[in-house]
Amino acid sequence: MERRVELFAAIRFDWQRYRMPVRALARKYDVHRRTVRQAIASPVPPDRKVPARAATAGPGTRPG
Repeated sequence: MERRVELFAAIRFDWQRYRMPVRALARKYDVHRRTVRQAIASPVPPDRKVPARAATAGPGTRPG
């Protein structure tokens, strides 16, 4: 999590200080333009989404 916070801080710094375009920031930090826009909008990265998984019977079991 800390690495992502530091990345957001670096992106925000370059954007505020040098007014670099979103595309240039994405290229510089090797991230998607969406990530750059998230960093500009908020200093804290959003939480990761945990996929909802269905319960399974387990390996080697047969249904019914």
